[in-house]
Amino acid sequence: MKSCDIAELVLQLVNYALKAQLIEDADKIWALNSICAKLKIEGFEFKADDKIICDYPDQILSAISAWAAANKIISNIDRDIFETDLISTFLQRPSDFERRFFDLAKRKNMQAATDWMYQKQKQAAYIKAERIKKNIVWKTKTEYGFLDLTINLAKPEKTPQEIAQIVRLNLPKQNYPKCVLCIENEGFCGNAKYPSKQNLRLIALKLNGEDWSFQFSPYVYYNQHCIVLSNVHTNMKIDQNTF
Repeated sequence: MKSCDIAELVLQLVNYALKAQLIEDADKIWALNSICAKLKIEGFEFKADDKIICDYPDQILSAISAWAAANKIISNIDRDIFETDLISTFLQRPSDFERRFFDLAKRKNMQAATDWMYQKQKQAAYIKAERIKKNIVWKTKTEYGFLDLTINLAKPEKTPQEIAQIVRLNLPKQNYPKCVLCIENEGFCGNAKYPSKQNLRLIALKLNGEDWSFQFSPYVYYNQHCIVLSNVHTNMKIDQNTF
């Protein structure tokens, strides 16, 4: 890919962030320079162009990470982590995000707040909107009613070559976060063995007098597929306290 092509992609990503209201007009030069720094490029003359190629950033991020891998800025197995790092440039801090959520819930209602959060997590590429389109979904009639069935083609599987490369890295055993459903995932940069969560946002909840958090699933199996998780890492179990 030529340098002019990467310049156009960077501009498209920043224009996308403007369209999605992740940043404001006054942030544009800062955003362009921030993305260029991550790509180790400088000196582009960006044309005044508001071209945007998609509703969500997945395609633009994928094209940029492919360029970065081809130019040896990142390794191919780090593309997902790099894409998350790029989009995180534009995101609100968790405290601002949560404040906005509860402000919407107070001014309107909780549905408006969760709708806003769902849309923002898609715009932040935490919910993999473009990948989810690959899933095969259908309904089948049973004696108990209609059953929704999904063949998950969205969640990427590592190739044998990528697995071998990770093994060669000899990464130490991971103890933090303890699992993918711990609150410590929020903002975690990830590594070759663990997904990046820099674009994850959580909302604090009180359930049965305990501290819990609310988030959306990155690979949704149904509309607004959400997860409620304890702020304390404990074994999953269903008992009378669940209800």
